[in-house]
Amino acid sequence: MIDPTGTELVFADLNRAYKEMMVSRRYPSRFRRSFDEYLYRSQQLTEVMRKEFLRATGKAWIASEFPGWNMYSAAVKAIRNAVVHGTPLVLHEVIISIYPAVPFGFWGKEIGPRQTAAGVRIITGTCFVGAPFRDEITTPNIGFPSLDGQTHIFPLKEFVSYELPWPMFDTETNSIVSKTGTTDVIRLVLGSYPILCQYFCYCVHHSVLSTYSNIC
Repeated sequence: MIDPTGTELVFADLNRAYKEMMVSRRYPSRFRRSFDEYLYRSQQLTEVMRKEFLRATGKAWIASEFPGWNMYSAAVKAIRNAVVHGTPLVLHEVIISIYPAVPFGFWGKEIGPRQTAAGVRIITGTCFVGAPFRDEITTPNIGFPSLDGQTHIFPLKEFVSYELPWPMFDTETNSIVSKTGTTDVIRLVLGSYPILCQYFCYCVHHSVLSTYSNIC
């Protein structure tokens, strides 16, 4: 059996951080730690590959030659650089509530055609004062009076997500992240993770030794 390379070990840690984020959305402290790990491992993947590639081939590893980088991976890189250089990682908690597409008694806003066709309406609420060390989020499950006032309409389902607070970052970081059209951390991760997987396979295919090349 051949021991795994450093690149493979780092990717395994990155993969675990990604999976942990996907199952810990309702646990702010866990999610924040996992996202921080994801940011760190995404950079360490290149740093370790540089050392291994140089040692094996005598040549410099050039990460920019990988053709798959996209705006999401660029955003993750910009956020990571900001965090490494002193910007604390604080996230705004977001509650996404899915209600039936029916009128509320006090809500003057009409239901749009897309919501009517889908049979649901989406209401999003953001907690702008984050609680990064809170163990768990309890979603509010707010019921709104029905049009006839005889009953209340409760959400069919509620999701938790996280957003980046713009004021914390410098202009350059904000500019890079804005190209994705979102500050939603889950969307940034979902947009960058497949790219990092492709990058790992690119690294594997350029490696001398690999124990896990069958996953690529």
